Amino acid sequence: MRVAALLRIARVQTAFDRGQARITFEIALEEVHRLKGRERDSMVQLARLIAAAVAPDLLDEIPPASRGPMREFESGMLVKTMLDHNLTDAAFKYVSGYNDPSTMPLGYIPNVVQRMKEDGPKLALLRHATEAWRKMPDNHSRSDFLHIFQNLWRLMSQGEARDLAREIVRDSLGRPDRAINAGYFEDVVFTSRREHTLFEIIHVLQHLDPPLAESLIAGHEQLALAIRRYSHGQESILEESEERRKNSIAAGAACGGGF
Repeated sequence: MRVAALLRIARVQTAFDRGQARITFEIALEEVHRLKGRERDSMVQLARLIAAAVAPDLLDEIPPASRGPMREFESGMLVKTMLDHNLTDAAFKYVSGYNDPSTMPLGYIPNVVQRMKEDGPKLALLRHATEAWRKMPDNHSRSDFLHIFQNLWRLMSQGEARDLAREIVRDSLGRPDRAINAGYFEDVVFTSRREHTLFEIIHVLQHLDPPLAESLIAGHEQLALAIRRYSHGQESILEESEERRKNSIAAGAACGGGF
């Protein structure tokens, strides 16, 4: 109870005295290391989360107790905690130095990028995420990486982005297709994971490799139907989403308010 209390006090102290918060956290951490068994494991997990808010540089001194899917969840929560406490540099350092592709918090990379001003570090994160994608286990979801690439590909040179887009296509075509249930608004439905993957990057190919884009559209029925509705893939969807948002705001103003 004392250790848990000290850890939580340290987190509260970050609001008004980060120096004192670190001192309190280091006292708690010393006591965490003296614990044993399940009590130690549970306090280690809490200490890592508090460290992300108080002293991210101490995370290396607190080995993770979780494995597998829980390790991926924890890594994402650590990044989120750093960003919640405006520790963008620490979040960047944590993600860019993460070397386990199976548990890397890819889903939080866009959150980190959104806080960054310089394109150089953003591109470094994109390349690091690319290497993680290449080394992922076969049964691991690749959707988080696709979201990163479809939004950040312009940071790369045209040649580098084109090569990576082609690599994603080859990877998708080379894997067994799987059934999914995905869609956009009320008009487009995908039951093929492969065709959904191709749709997610088709706008990149339309810019960088139009012949390949056309051949994929011609050879995949669900992709072709989606392109008839959204001619430029994700770019068309973003444009329509923004238009709907503006119309919704305008309708609310015309009605004189509301929830």
